[in-house]
Amino acid sequence: MKYVAELDQTIRRQRRDHGRCPCFVTDKLAVQGFTFTGNPNLEAQRCQAIGRPVALFACKTGHCLCRERTNQPQIRSLRGFMIFLSEQNILFIKPHKTASTSVEVALSCAPGGQADIITPLLPEDELKRAEAGGRLPQNWAWISWTEHKYLADFASFRTTGQVPKRMMPGGHGKLYSKFTARYYNHITPAAIRRRGGGEMLAKAFLVSMVRHPYEQIVSWAWHQKKLRNSSAPLSAFVDHGTRQASPNLPYLFDSRRPDLVIRYEEMAEDLSHLSKRVGADLNAHMPFAKGEHRSNRAPAASLLTETQKLAIQERDRQIFEAFGYAR
Repeated sequence: MKYVAELDQTIRRQRRDHGRCPCFVTDKLAVQGFTFTGNPNLEAQRCQAIGRPVALFACKTGHCLCRERTNQPQIRSLRGFMIFLSEQNILFIKPHKTASTSVEVALSCAPGGQADIITPLLPEDELKRAEAGGRLPQNWAWISWTEHKYLADFASFRTTGQVPKRMMPGGHGKLYSKFTARYYNHITPAAIRRRGGGEMLAKAFLVSMVRHPYEQIVSWAWHQKKLRNSSAPLSAFVDHGTRQASPNLPYLFDSRRPDLVIRYEEMAEDLSHLSKRVGADLNAHMPFAKGEHRSNRAPAASLLTETQKLAIQERDRQIFEAFGYAR
C-alpha cells in the first residue's frame, strides 16, 4: 500500500534529518499537509479515500508506533490547558480542579496579539468565555484547518446546543479531538517541551495555581460523580482519586517551577498582582465556571474520613509542605 511506503519514507527521512521520531517534528509535516493520527490503520484508510498522505502521530496515545523503526523510547502523554500572552510574555498552565478554568477565561479577556496561544475549553465553558468577552482559541492545533473547523463547530453549538460529530476520537462532549491539538486543556510543562514549546516555557513568566488538596480532590470527586450521572456515594470517587497519582504535582514541581502560583484561597489578592503584569483587571472578568458540579458546599475536611485524609496527605505531601496547608 503506497501509504505505508510513504509512512516508512517519512520516518526514515525525519530520523535522518532530525535524529528523532517524526512525532517531534510535526510542524514540518503540517506545512507539507500531512494528517496526524493516533490510529494509523483507521486514518490511513480515511486519508486514502481523500487522497491525502498520512503520517504517524501516536505519541499521545502512550504507544509510539515509530519506536520500532527509530529505537526512540516510548512516550506517554500528560493531559493539560494553557494560555500564552505573547506581548506580556505570560504562560499560564492549568492544573486540575483549582478554579483554573475561570482564571483562563479572565486571561482570555486580556489585551493580546496574533502570536498568543489560547487552547479550547469544554463547550459550556467556551460559552462563558465568549459571554465574558474573552478571545476564542487560536494557535493551539497542529494545522490551521483544525482551528477553523473548531470555530465553525462552536458557532453551530451556540445555535443548536449540540456538539457536532467529529471524524477523530479524543474526548466525549468536546468540540475537538486531542489527537489534533498541539496544546490542549491541562497541559503540563513536560508535555509543552515535547511539543516544541521548550523555549517559550523557559523564557515566559510562568503562572499556575494551587488549592488545598482536600478541597481539590472533593471537587474532583463531585465532578466525576456528576459527569457519570452516578448514584454511587461521593466517598467511592474520593477513594478512587486517592489511589491515583496526584494530578497537580507536574505543574508545580517540574524542573521549571512557576514564577507565580495563584492560591485558590487567596485568589482575589493573587490575581490583583497578576493583573498589573497582564494590563487588565482579571478579577472583573472572573466567571463562575464548573461550580455547579458540587451540590454540597460543606468544607472538604468534614466530608472525608480519617483514612482518606491520610491517603491524601501522602499523595500530595509536596503540596502540603510547600504551601503550608493544614492537615
